Amino acid sequence: MTAHFSIAIDGPSGSGKSSVAKTIAKIFGLFHLDSGAFYRAVAYYLNHLGVDFLNDGQCQKALESIHFEISPIGIVLNGHLVGEEIRTSENSQIASKVSMIRQVRVFVTKVVRELSQNQNVIMDGRDIGTVVLPNADLKLFITASIEERARRRQEEMKQQGYSASFEEMLKEIKERDHRDISREISPLKPAPDAILIDTTDLSFDQVVEKVTTIIQEKINR
Repeated sequence: MTAHFSIAIDGPSGSGKSSVAKTIAKIFGLFHLDSGAFYRAVAYYLNHLGVDFLNDGQCQKALESIHFEISPIGIVLNGHLVGEEIRTSENSQIASKVSMIRQVRVFVTKVVRELSQNQNVIMDGRDIGTVVLPNADLKLFITASIEERARRRQEEMKQQGYSASFEEMLKEIKERDHRDISREISPLKPAPDAILIDTTDLSFDQVVEKVTTIIQEKINR
């Protein structure tokens, strides 16, 4: 693998892109960055401060007070390791709205670009191949049917100890898809040169095997 090899993975909520990226990072020894986690962390922080998301001045002041670092076990925001509190259904919904704010997108894009510099990296999100890493060596767009993504999200919530119906998860996924696809700034869409992978009828291991094969073919060219 050449120096500074980069892989961009995009896809909608619940497609499994983050789990795949984490596993692929271990297989190939890549530095993994989950851009969505940064948006969730920012959303949690701004909400905790009581920031009015529609107030540009308040948002900018809050963003200027944020300092991110990466530790071996996760994201560190202003000296505090963030955990599952950023992945609740409530915070995920807030993050989906916060990610539509131009200032926030500019801020997070700058942060993850800086953290990924001079490393072999795999990064997942919703605009990685189109905006954050437009020159990535390999771009993938991982998706699945909306019903399958809702089912996966429901199972994830149960594993975290939260109760959620399939109908609730389906509604949440539909709302997030609409916001991600229709937002003016960096909307969710496959990069023109991205490889599309539909995981609806694939097991996790099958997806990992498929992605591993694609990466190996890219490296060996």
